[in-house]
Amino acid sequence: MTKDGLQSHPFTAYPLPPVKANPHANPELVKERSRQLIGSPKAVVRDSINQRAALDTISSND
Repeated sequence: MTKDGLQSHPFTAYPLPPVKANPHANPELVKERSRQLIGSPKAVVRDSINQRAALDTISSND
């Protein structure tokens, strides 16, 4: 990469330091809320996988 006709490094950014953990944070509460927002019951996931797997099977009757 060139800048004003001189070769330069492609990136001049510096990384941010790690975020410090909040001492009042409750990891179990975060996990539970995440499950509620984006999770699905195991039975629903299992049924979906079984349905898609059934489509991939080859019949031996042919």
